[in-house]
Amino acid sequence: MGKIAFWMACAVAMVLTGCFGGPDREVKYYMLPVPKVKKATADPVFPYTLMVTHASVDPAYRRNNIVYRESPYDFMFYTYSVWAARPEFLVEQSVTSMMKSSALFGVLDVDVAVKPDLEFMTHVNAVEEVDRGNDRFARLAVTFTLRKTETEGFIWRKAYDESRNYKGDDMRNFAEAVYELLKAFADDAIDDIRRVMSFVPEEHVTAKGYEELPAPEMEEPAASDVPATEAPAAPEVEPPAVSE
Repeated sequence: MGKIAFWMACAVAMVLTGCFGGPDREVKYYMLPVPKVKKATADPVFPYTLMVTHASVDPAYRRNNIVYRESPYDFMFYTYSVWAARPEFLVEQSVTSMMKSSALFGVLDVDVAVKPDLEFMTHVNAVEEVDRGNDRFARLAVTFTLRKTETEGFIWRKAYDESRNYKGDDMRNFAEAVYELLKAFADDAIDDIRRVMSFVPEEHVTAKGYEELPAPEMEEPAASDVPATEAPAAPEVEPPAVSE
């Protein structure tokens, strides 16, 4: 009976310590900042209402795990470093706050039962860490679209795809680099929209008999710090989870 009790005690100890290993690693969660909305000191620049719609994302990035790649053929993700929410939701929150602070339009919350004049749409094409030797890059690729509500044509659209080098192993540095890219993209988009909207006749936005404007030519994505061949769009596959 003594031996049985001994081995039972060993079994219980192994269960409590994680089956031969130490305690489970802590899962760390990361966010993108939501900047405080600046208080409006005057009427919006343009007399239209705008709603920032729910953002969309490419299927391969529709996950909380932070994606990383070491070559154009890899697609992996961290087990213990994850977004606090799916990346498109985090991007949407930040972009909504930035658009409100821009004071270009009267921005409506997405859950308000009021039809806006315009919609601002965000699609996340990629958000990932790209490892190249000892260097690490945060890559963010998004497409912004401004259109009249419930129409297929668009007034303005631009695609962005850039990478930014960051130092250290702390994934907070990665999240910070992603946010810096997003803010730079949003600032550029706001300036661009301000310029484009100054040439759009009011009847094209508010008239019920709206006729879609000719679609402007899309601008090419800005040059990346990492060659495009090093971080192509990820395949739409469900890869196995890997440990850090």
